[in-house]
Amino acid sequence: MSGITLRAPGLEDLPVAVEFLNSWARALHGSDELSEAELRSWWTGPGLDLQADVRLAHTVSDEVAGYVDVSDVGARHVELWIDARVHPEHPPGIADELLRWAEGRARELASAAPAGEIPIARAGTWSTDGDGLEALERSGYRLVRHSFRMEISLGETRPEPPSWPDGIRLRSFEPGADERAVYDAQNDAFADSWDYHPDPFEEWAHWVPSAEDFDPDLNLVAMDNGEIAGIALCRPHEPGDAELGWVRILGVRPSWRRRGLALALLRHAFGEFHDRGLRRVGLGVGAESPTGAVELYERAGMSVARRFDIFEKPLRAG
Repeated sequence: MSGITLRAPGLEDLPVAVEFLNSWARALHGSDELSEAELRSWWTGPGLDLQADVRLAHTVSDEVAGYVDVSDVGARHVELWIDARVHPEHPPGIADELLRWAEGRARELASAAPAGEIPIARAGTWSTDGDGLEALERSGYRLVRHSFRMEISLGETRPEPPSWPDGIRLRSFEPGADERAVYDAQNDAFADSWDYHPDPFEEWAHWVPSAEDFDPDLNLVAMDNGEIAGIALCRPHEPGDAELGWVRILGVRPSWRRRGLALALLRHAFGEFHDRGLRRVGLGVGAESPTGAVELYERAGMSVARRFDIFEKPLRAG
């Protein structure tokens, strides 16, 4: 597109990139989406090559008008995730250019896919991002799924403590001892989710126990006779909203389902957030969760705040 230059960022570009991404988020739903620490962690993490996988779109006046990155989900070279963002005040054609670049990078990564696999590019945006949705459709992407951001307002009265299934003992995450076991429990809990593929352990560890805001007391481990039955891995707040507690992962292993454990973990997390002065809590969930997660969260008093639309496009024949 005339007048637009795509450039790989350096860490010195963090402030302007964060401001751009948060201005995009504010235009769509009125609140920030991430902090500088969060984007730094993403740019310097094990799953991304900053120079190869990220581009900022600059105008002739050097204003940042767009952002895109490409990540290799599960490091398998089969599912390449594209995040492309263009502020509504800029021409929507910038998104087309970002997606063209991202698809080229995705194809490079997909060239290492195992024989017989059909690599796909996936991308998504909030349902209120009309320009972004249209750009994905113009670029040949097909809508395949939705996910929800759900929230609850807790009020001033502390939520009542949950009723725990027989035999369950709750404890906090133990750094230095729990990492591998909790990682394995999470993968077991989500193995039957849509197209689930575990992140490599090193990436998971970077984002969960090694995160700057990791609080062992907000990362809950439900034990039954020496085995992990379920987990609730929470953050003190969402990166873009210091007044919203965030449940990153809520999972129950198949052998312990249908006993009320997930609801008990969630309600206990509500109490922990309330004790820290937070009166709103949120989480993300697949709209078509096979375990009935959306209905469970609704029973806990949560409701859908936003919808995220997920698109995909095959990259080459297997």
